[in-house]
Amino acid sequence: MDPTNPTLRQRVETRVEPPPLGLTRTADHVYTFNTGTEVFSPLPSVTTILKVLDKSGPLVGWAKRETGGDAAAVAWLKTIPDFQRGTAADIGTRVHQLAEQLARGAEPEVTEVEAPYVRAYRSFLATYQPRFLAVEEMVASLKHRYAGTLDAVAIIDGETWLLDVKTGAGVYGETGLQLAGYNFAD
Repeated sequence: MDPTNPTLRQRVETRVEPPPLGLTRTADHVYTFNTGTEVFSPLPSVTTILKVLDKSGPLVGWAKRETGGDAAAVAWLKTIPDFQRGTAADIGTRVHQLAEQLARGAEPEVTEVEAPYVRAYRSFLATYQPRFLAVEEMVASLKHRYAGTLDAVAIIDGETWLLDVKTGAGVYGETGLQLAGYNFAD
C-alpha cells in the first residue's frame, strides 16, 4: 500500500472521550454514570419513567367541572392549544430555579407572574425553617438503571425530608412515586 496514492482510502480513527466520572446530565436531561470502569448511559429519568402513567384523571375531572359534563369536557379539551401546556411547564421550570436560588440564600429577580409562587415559597421557608442538606441534587440507581434530580433534602423540626416543589394546585399520586424513586437511588 502506498500512503501517497490519492486513490487509497485511508482509515480515519476517531477517539471518543469517555464522559466525566460520576453522574452527569445533558440539557435534555439525559443522564450518564461513569464509574471509571463502566459507563451507564442513557439512564432514564424518574419523571420520564413516570410518563407511562395515565395522568388524565385529574385533568378530565377538572374539565368536567369547567364545562358541565363528559361530552363537553372532551370537546373542550380538544380545543386547548399546546402553548398553554408549554407555558405552564415554563412557569414550573422558572419557579424551580427561583426556589433553588432562595434555598441557597440568594435574592432572585422575580416577575409579576412569578411573584405569587415566590411568596408561597418564602412563606414555606419562614414557617418550616428548613436546613437544606441538598438542593437540585442528581441521584441515580445503577441497580435499577435510572437517575433523576431531586429538588431538595432538608431537616425540618429534627426530621429529614425529601422535598419536591410543585406549582399546581393539586396533589397527585405520582408525586409519591417520584419521591420514592429519588429516595431509593443508590
